[in-house]
Amino acid sequence: GLCEEECMDVLEWYDSVGDDCAWYSRIDKCEDYGSCCENEGHTANTACCLCGGGTRGFKSLPSSAPTSIPTQSPSRSQQPSTTPSQHATVSMQPTLSDLPSQQPSVSMQPTLSPSVFPSQQPSISIQPTLSLLPSQQPSI
Repeated sequence: GLCEEECMDVLEWYDSVGDDCAWYSRIDKCEDYGSCCENEGHTANTACCLCGGGTRGFKSLPSSAPTSIPTQSPSRSQQPSTTPSQHATVSMQPTLSDLPSQQPSVSMQPTLSPSVFPSQQPSISIQPTLSLLPSQQPSI
């Protein structure tokens, strides 16, 4: 029933030697050692239900109120998030793709070293080259 008296061992108690209520629950341990080895203000006789201690109260249905103590470890989500994160994610691995990019990349700096592969076709300029120096030889 709901109104039965219930006993709870003092949470995470152990005696000055390191024995807990489970150790005291063995035959005659309470009788022989229940008042020895005080730790954190308790002996087995005051901390463990089997030795006549512990805290007594009434069994109740679980409360619907949340606990005030937050969970220590983060929980893993089974679903990836659909909203972008606030901060950029930096990857140490380059993204490898077998497909060439659709747009050429534009660089503001010219390449300092000559190309290893010569062009297959001459480049054609739309604008004429303006020179401040006159030609040394006439054009043919």
